[in-house]
Amino acid sequence: MIFHKAYKFRIYPNKKQMELINKTIGCSRFVFNFFLTKITEGYFGVRRNLPIQTTRQGVKR
Repeated sequence: MIFHKAYKFRIYPNKKQMELINKTIGCSRFVFNFFLTKITEGYFGVRRNLPIQTTRQGVKR
């Protein structure tokens, strides 16, 4: 028999921390949606998957 453990944590961020959390989540969502659109347009445009090198070039820091 397999048992799984889970932990729940509750955080109480202050206003500055909450702004940083929201900014981080917003940026992550933007990048995800941006590349999802690129991949979707690339696939439906030429019926091929977008090469990973193209995606990597767009994510360079």
